[in-house]
Amino acid sequence: MTAPLELLTLAPSHYSEKARWALDLSGLRYRERCLPPGLHYRALKAVGSRSVPTLLFADGRRLKDSTDILRHLHQQHPQLGLWPADPARAAEVDALEEELDEQLAPAVRDWMYSWGMYQRGLARKIFDRRLPLHHRLYLAAVAPSLPKLIRRRFKLDQVPAGQHLARLQEIWSRMDARLADGRAYLTGETFTAADLTLAAMGGQVIGVEGYGGQTVSLGDRPPEARATSEKFAASPAGRLITRVYREHRGQVR
Repeated sequence: MTAPLELLTLAPSHYSEKARWALDLSGLRYRERCLPPGLHYRALKAVGSRSVPTLLFADGRRLKDSTDILRHLHQQHPQLGLWPADPARAAEVDALEEELDEQLAPAVRDWMYSWGMYQRGLARKIFDRRLPLHHRLYLAAVAPSLPKLIRRRFKLDQVPAGQHLARLQEIWSRMDARLADGRAYLTGETFTAADLTLAAMGGQVIGVEGYGGQTVSLGDRPPEARATSEKFAASPAGRLITRVYREHRGQVR
């Protein structure tokens, strides 16, 4: 039977992991269609979207933003508790979720690519998870030119690598500060969309176990990047990410 929902993703996209995670928590039946870099533009245009994740419904509706997908699933399945019933706490979750989406996510991407796109063979590994055979063959053909294209797309060569790390550390430290009072989660004692978003965005940084997309294993990272990842993992935010994956991620489909 055809799944009633289809999720379009890119393997390393942390926004895709955010949507995938929420769908897995909901228990809804869905099909994930992971797209290869470059060809994903054509596939998205065909369904009237420009970015991943895009969630397609059997009746033709579509959601083109990870937060919109989370909100839809929360409305349909309030038992997930992604947003608290208390308006003040819900507003706090909204603000944090937006901060993580708009600030942490690009900082993670730029830091990962700032070293990953200079390591031979890593570009192909980053994008090949969940791809069907014909797309794997395409990826193998374009892999040699992919690092340069990605560096140009995100203007990575225009910024010293240390600045990418400094930006990531700045935002990460704000999450550490929120947890300094011993609270269990970012907004208090219950898991919310803010914690899911932090974990989905930051899971790549620490190479967390159970990540549903594609990331670079700690063993494949250059020594300096691996040491940095281990420091992030040992921080309050890193420990929260590890615990949230262990206790709330559920089965990855």
